[in-house]
Amino acid sequence: MKLSLCVWFRVHVASTVAQQAHRVLQRRLNELKATISSQQLELSDLHELLASAREAASSAVVHASSAIESADERVFRNERSMELKCKQIELEITGRLGQEFEERRSRLIEEHEQAIALAKQQWETDGVEYDRDRDLNVNAMRLRLYSAQANACLTLLDKEQQKDSLLA
Repeated sequence: MKLSLCVWFRVHVASTVAQQAHRVLQRRLNELKATISSQQLELSDLHELLASAREAASSAVVHASSAIESADERVFRNERSMELKCKQIELEITGRLGQEFEERRSRLIEEHEQAIALAKQQWETDGVEYDRDRDLNVNAMRLRLYSAQANACLTLLDKEQQKDSLLA
């Protein structure tokens, strides 16, 4: 009996130790399962965050591309607007110069016509007859007047171009 009590005691101790070890292992297994489960949840959250970050990045790229295109269009429109303004200013200057040229030309022609009329009147008063040489001289004088007028206009245009180049 002693032997069997000893065996029983050893079996009982071994059984108790085994049960305790089993409980410890079971508790540790449950802790590991809980840790794995929480890490899986974290991993799932991280996947969702990554997906939303990718969407945000994609949206930002699309927005940036749109902003760049919009800026390019504004720059193009501004350049075109400036070109048109320059062209308009150029046309205004040309128109002004053309108008000044035409006014000077009209004044010179008017003065020339007055000079011819005055000369004819003087000839008639003096009783001078028509003289072809004198008429040719008048025509030559007229040509010199037109030449002087053209030279004055060219000088004016040169000065305006020099002023424009200095301003540019």
